[in-house]
Amino acid sequence: MNNNIRIRKKEDNRDSRRGKRGIVGWILGIATIITTLLILIMVFAGITQIRDYVDARSYLPRPSTVSWNIVNEDYGAALMNVQQLEAAQVELPEDIRMCQAVAHYYDAAVLHKAYLTVGDLKEAEYQKKRMAQYAALAGDYAEHIDKIDQMLETGR
Repeated sequence: MNNNIRIRKKEDNRDSRRGKRGIVGWILGIATIITTLLILIMVFAGITQIRDYVDARSYLPRPSTVSWNIVNEDYGAALMNVQQLEAAQVELPEDIRMCQAVAHYYDAAVLHKAYLTVGDLKEAEYQKKRMAQYAALAGDYAEHIDKIDQMLETGR
């Protein structure tokens, strides 16, 4: 009988240790699951950002946006859109190429005025030549060349 009591005490001690280990184990298990989920979410977010970065063509403006910018006299936005389309080597239709010329004219006119302001006459003259080149390509959108000149007071 004495042996039975000793065996039961050992079993009781084991059971009480198992219970404590069970609670700690349960808490560690939940912490492991939460950590794993957070890591999976971060990996998924990283993959999404990389995919979006690589798939930059999905963020290209439509070529018609450039003509809309020109018609609404938003020449800075037109220039930005043209530069994005050029960087992606998008083939532009003829009417959009005229808008492209107006956008580049605006770029050259802004630079021309900036170089005149700081007194760099050599660069100002170069920008003046660019302005003449792009003005010749403006076609149906030539009226915007005059609007840009008036806006920037370049005195073409």
